[in-house]
Amino acid sequence: MGSIRRPAVAGTFYRNDPHALRAELEECFCHHLGPRSVPAVDPQGQGLVRGLLCPHAGLQYSGPAAAWSYKELAGGGAPEVIVLVGPNHTGMGQAVALSGDAAWSTPLGDVAVDLRATERILAECPVARVDDAAHRFEHALEVQLPFLQYLLGDGVPIVPIALRTVSATAEGAAKALRLEQLGQALAEALRGRRGLVIASSDLTHFEPHDVATEKDRPVLARALALDAPGMLRAVDARGVTMCGVLAVATMIYCVSAMGAAAGRLLTYYTSGDITGDKREVVGYGAASFAVELP
Repeated sequence: MGSIRRPAVAGTFYRNDPHALRAELEECFCHHLGPRSVPAVDPQGQGLVRGLLCPHAGLQYSGPAAAWSYKELAGGGAPEVIVLVGPNHTGMGQAVALSGDAAWSTPLGDVAVDLRATERILAECPVARVDDAAHRFEHALEVQLPFLQYLLGDGVPIVPIALRTVSATAEGAAKALRLEQLGQALAEALRGRRGLVIASSDLTHFEPHDVATEKDRPVLARALALDAPGMLRAVDARGVTMCGVLAVATMIYCVSAMGAAAGRLLTYYTSGDITGDKREVVGYGAASFAVELP
């Protein structure tokens, strides 16, 4: 530990200048497809939100959807530690890869990696490894950081985890990577702390708008019901090109172990709703998963 992971997609997926980036984030919050206002973190929030689903395209496309999830985070109050789980688009590195860097950098500053939680996950989950190659050029987790920094500053540490597809089916990959065990390991690592797990995923890719919407609906329904096996089967049966399905399954297993009862869909739209071109779109959804008051 000691190195800093430098941003790979600043200037492409989001603006590279800190002032311009803050303005871009505010545009996402105030967008007509977003929550339409900039939230503030509630210091009295009870921390009931345990999981979030956030997309990870360029902010001009998926940012308003992600803003819904981050508004939910703000309303629940600042967590003590945030686990970021997403897909490994590059195919580099270990299949379940944690970060060995001391911090991750964006134009808004550096966010520390939580060594305590990282070590606990490694101890609880034999398939997990520290491998920075899996993270070096990956965007799915990086694009979450500006939202977190805008709301929380640099004071909340993160645990980045990239999952590489190792099977032709989502169900097969989930079994090979022991995602249920990984989700339970995350819950154990967060026990006694106000922890949050963010699953980074887009939904159907490069289908007509109506087709994408129809394909994504049952997948989201199974996710909101905390039915990870059912979600994986729906993705396989319908041929849904959901890049972060393994991350969402991991989050579901984790929040279930933490006591969440069901999820709540915050928004869904496609890139066609942004660009006006609905011939080949990508689906973006945002959802939150909370525990009930005791």
